[in-house]
Amino acid sequence: MQNSTGIGDINSNIHESIENCEPRNKGFKIWEKCHSVNCCCRIKNESAAQSLVVSELKNETSELREKSTRLQNNYDSLQKKFGALQNENSVLKHVAITSCTSSSVDYQDAEIIKFPSTKTSIGINSLTEFQNTGKFICEKAGVYLFAVYITYYGNYNADFELKKNNQRISIVMIVYGTHAGGNYYSGSGTVVVQMNAGDILFAEANRHMTVAGSYNCFTVLKIF
Repeated sequence: MQNSTGIGDINSNIHESIENCEPRNKGFKIWEKCHSVNCCCRIKNESAAQSLVVSELKNETSELREKSTRLQNNYDSLQKKFGALQNENSVLKHVAITSCTSSSVDYQDAEIIKFPSTKTSIGINSLTEFQNTGKFICEKAGVYLFAVYITYYGNYNADFELKKNNQRISIVMIVYGTHAGGNYYSGSGTVVVQMNAGDILFAEANRHMTVAGSYNCFTVLKIF
C-alpha cells in the first residue's frame, strides 16, 4: 500500500512539474529556456523515481511468489509425512497370530494346549512366551476374534475349552464315531471377545486327549 501511494505522489509531482513548465511570460525568452530545462530535469527525476518504485514492486511480487512456492512445497511435504504417520499408526494397531502344532501330544484334563509352530505373527511382542505356554497375552485393547480347531486321535469323546483369564468362553465337544475309518476326529470353536491389555486367551483340554500331528491351530485377530 505504501508503494502504491508513492506512485500516486510521484505522478502528481510529474503533473505539477509539467504544469509549472508552461511559460508564465513568453516575452522573456531567457527565463523561458532556463525554466524549461529545469522542468525537464524535474520530470526526468520524477520518472526515474517512479521507475524505481515499480522495480521495487516487481521485486516484492517476485519474493512473494517465491515464498508462496516454498509454503506450498512445505505443505505438500507435511501432507506426505502425515500420510506416512497415519499408515504407520494403522499398522501398529494390527494384531494377528496363527500358530499350530507340529507333532502329536497327549494332554491331561485342565492342561493348556500349546501351538509352537507359528505361521503368522503381526504386532505381537510376547510370541516366544505364547509358543512356550500356549497363552496369548493381549498387548493392545480392543475386540478380538479367537478361533481354535483341534484334531484328536482316540476311540472316545473329547472336548476342549476356549478361555479368557481362566474363565470359560466356550466349550467344544468332539464326538467319537461320527465317521467310518480311523480314529481321528476334529472340532473347532470361534468367539469374539472384548480384551484389555494384560488379558489372556488360551485353549485347555477338558479331559485326557491326544492332539494329533500338525492338524491343530490357534488364531487370534484384532478386529478393531
